[in-house]
Formats: sequence, structure tokens, C-alpha cells
Amino acid sequence: MQYHYETNSIAPFQPHFNPATKAYVYAAENLQQTTSLTLMAIVPWQVTPWWSMQNTLMATHQQAKAQYLERPVTVTAYTFRFNTTQRFGLPHAFSLELSGHYQSPSLFGIYQYKASGQVNVGLQKKLSKQGGTLSLTWQDLFWTTPLRWDISLPEYNLHSYTVLKTAEPRGKADLYPAVWESKVESRSRTRYRLGRGAQAGKLKCIPNLFYT
Repeated sequence: MQYHYETNSIAPFQPHFNPATKAYVYAAENLQQTTSLTLMAIVPWQVTPWWSMQNTLMATHQQAKAQYLERPVTVTAYTFRFNTTQRFGLPHAFSLELSGHYQSPSLFGIYQYKASGQVNVGLQKKLSKQGGTLSLTWQDLFWTTPLRWDISLPEYNLHSYTVLKTAEPRGKADLYPAVWESKVESRSRTRYRLGRGAQAGKLKCIPNLFYT
């Protein structure tokens, strides 16, 4: 469980309607107060010897207080977020990872973000003993993360809907040579302990015999 309280936080792209020009002006603005209470649960699960997953669930209550046209505005939202990572061990030294999230509508200053989600995929191949690892990844597979937010406050004559397109889905390939991996592995197999007697207060480096 986590509780967050903040005053005078800065919220970008906050709307101001000009009746004379009938146009909206967007600018960063200080919020009087923002609070949130979050409950989170992490659920790992080894489904089979070749399939494992980790799921994270978060439920949040949000509230923001601000001034609009010198009048107080309070907005509240109950939000939910689900993250998941699925790992699959495949034949011939291949492994596959699927990850993604779903975010229900949430606050963005006095705006409300629309629901969003994302799916990522990665494929990894362990090459020969001296060949290293080849990794192929693709982020935001279905391009479902353009930012969308809206606000509807009839009493302030305030109605707005905004879409901000972010980077398009992108893939990449990485090759990690075996020499890099061996350096990382050797560092991981090292642990430290305090010396005794004449060596008290000094750090000794010893191999970790239980490294797996």
C-alpha cells in the first residue's frame, strides 16, 4: 500500500478557454493539491517448467484540486492497472517473452487520461558457446499507446479532447558477444565479506560457490 500527497505539483497541457476568441490555450499550471492511495499485489507463477509469469495488479484512488477561472475545481478518479510478463522456454536454445499492460482512465491534472494498453514481444537465441546471445524485440506491437485525454466541466464551459501521437511501434535486434556475458557472469559470481582479526574492517573478495 502506498499513499502520496503533494502540493503545488506542476501539470502540463492544462486548458484555459478564452470566450473572446473561442479558443483554448494550453499551459503548465500548479495544482493546489494532489493525493493518491494505491494498493498493489505482485503474483509470480511457475506454470510449467518452460512457462513462467509475473503479474502485477494496482488499484488507485486519485484526487486533484486546482483553480479554474478563480474558482475551485476538484476531480477524482478510481483507476486500475494490470502488468504481465510471460516467459517461454523453447527448443534449440530459444526463449520467448511477451509483456504488456492495461491502464484504466486516470487523472492528468484536471484532465482524465483515456484507457490505454501496450503489448511487447521479444525473442532470444543462445548461440554457440562462444557466439553470445541474439535478441529481437518489438515494442508496442499494436500501437495502442497514443496519449488521449479529455475534460468535461459544463459549469465552467470547459469541454476538450486531445490526442498526442507518440513514437510508432519499433523493433530492434541486439547481439551480445559471449565475452560481454562472461564479464557480467564473473561479476555476478563474486561476493564480499568483512575480514577478521588483523584484517578487520577490510573487504575480501571471494567466489560465490552457490551461484546458479
